[in-house]
Amino acid sequence: MMTQEQMSLILCKFVTLFPNFTLSEATIKNWQSLYDDEDPIMFHSALKQCISQKGRAFFPTPGEVNAILQPMKTKQLPTPGEVWAQLLKWASSSFSESKVILFLEDNPTAQRALRQTGWDNIRLADIDKSLPFLKRDFERHYSDTQEHSDVNNLINIGREAAAEMLARIEARSKTQIGTKI
Repeated sequence: MMTQEQMSLILCKFVTLFPNFTLSEATIKNWQSLYDDEDPIMFHSALKQCISQKGRAFFPTPGEVNAILQPMKTKQLPTPGEVWAQLLKWASSSFSESKVILFLEDNPTAQRALRQTGWDNIRLADIDKSLPFLKRDFERHYSDTQEHSDVNNLINIGREAAAEMLARIEARSKTQIGTKI
C-alpha cells in the first residue's frame, strides 16, 4: 500500500531533525520494504510519535516505530453503520447536539458527517419516510470525509519540501564523501 515515493516523503520530512542519520536511496528502499503493506498515514503518525518522544537523540528504529504502529492498527474508526446505530440510540434518548458532538470527540470524521446531515434532521425524522435517506446521506458523508481527510494528510506531507530536503541531504552527503577522500 505504501509506495517508495510516499516513504521518501515521510522520511525526508523528519530526517533533518537528526543530523546523525544519513538518508540514502538504499535506506529509503529498506524502510519501504519493511512497511510496504502499511497505510502511509498511520506510518507517518507512528513515526511522528516516535520522534516527538522527550529526550530522543537518534532517528527511531523500525522496532520503535512498530511498537507505536501495532496498537494504532487495532484502533480503527468505527464503520459508518456502527456510528449510525449509536446516533439512533442517542436520538431516542433525546440527547442534545452538543452532547452528541462531545461523545464523538475522538472521531472528527463522525462529527463532520453529523453536522453535514444535521442532528435535528436525524432526531426528528419520520422513521419510515426520511430516516433511510438520512442514513444513506450520513454514511456517504462519513465515507467521503474519511477519504478526503486521508488524501489531505498525504498532501500535507509536502512533496516540494520533501524533494528540496532530499536534494540538500544528497548534497550534504556528497560533501561529506568528498571531505573523507
